[in-house]
Amino acid sequence: MGRVGRGLAVVGDRSAIEWTEATWNPVVGCASVSPGCDNCYAARDTAGRLKRVPVYSGLAEKPEGEPARFTGEVRCLPDRLDQPLRWQRPRHIFVNSMSDLFHPDVPEEYIGRVFEVMALADKHTFQILTKRPQRMSEQVERFYDAWCWPESGCPVADALGNVWLGASIERDPYCFRADHVRRTQAAVRFLSLEPLLGPLPSLDLTDIDWVIVGGESGPGARPMDPEWIRDIRDRCVEAGVAFFFKQWGQWVPYETESPPFHRSQHGNLIDEHHLPADLVENEPTGRWWWPDLDSDAIYRNVGKKAAGRLLDGRTWSEMPRSLASTHDKEAEDLGGAAALRVHRRAR
Repeated sequence: MGRVGRGLAVVGDRSAIEWTEATWNPVVGCASVSPGCDNCYAARDTAGRLKRVPVYSGLAEKPEGEPARFTGEVRCLPDRLDQPLRWQRPRHIFVNSMSDLFHPDVPEEYIGRVFEVMALADKHTFQILTKRPQRMSEQVERFYDAWCWPESGCPVADALGNVWLGASIERDPYCFRADHVRRTQAAVRFLSLEPLLGPLPSLDLTDIDWVIVGGESGPGARPMDPEWIRDIRDRCVEAGVAFFFKQWGQWVPYETESPPFHRSQHGNLIDEHHLPADLVENEPTGRWWWPDLDSDAIYRNVGKKAAGRLLDGRTWSEMPRSLASTHDKEAEDLGGAAALRVHRRAR
């Protein structure tokens, strides 16, 4: 089971993640569940720069010649629960950037406490991502049932218009995660397709409000084919779903423009008759990679910052419209924090 421990006061009121403004980590530690976890930045940071911070110690390991990985232990940090209540300026907050709130070892009671804080801190917008959306759907339904009472509807659940819930999907076999998101009550339902590791022909965008796409960065990063992104972008545009292109990641593609020239998203050209001497095929290693002679793209390893987030000449930074629930009169009058207090008195 997850261990409850004393946390270090870590300030998370600023974030470099492009689609949020702050991070809040009332839980730390995780476990790998699918290929998108293979080069996890959170495991890398936990085993690296954070390994001497007591609350992170022992949660991840870095075997020689292999990526860092979580050990599977999770720790709940109740002294971090009130952190958003102390932030005065309203902001978007990514919940558990260093873990997964719906990991099976996070107790149901503790997840409920996290939701209570989000209800009380209703000036903020909370963004929760999981690779375990089935548990998310089940837990959210249980919490909302517990917070409702017959004579006055469910003002707390309705008032949680500040909670966005989503799932991560990296390859087509994991598109089923979107089905669980669709079944979950949330102000905004969203998908993070990062790291995108393949095309997603099975992805159903029905009742999805927001899609984020991003490539992998850091050691061992796998390149992302631009056609995978364009397919998702075009389907989002057609379906009226907000589309956010976060990053190319470690590798930027040079696509065939007019043979023998290949052009990058930044307009740089290379001539395939004069390819770099360190270009490799098969596995993406080194500075340059050409998957095979039939591939339309040649990839250059430049790092996340240099690769940027331009897609076909522009950035895509669309955000979802926070969808309003149908409130009963009491919920409209009370709001999230007051409704929760009223409900507590009634129990």
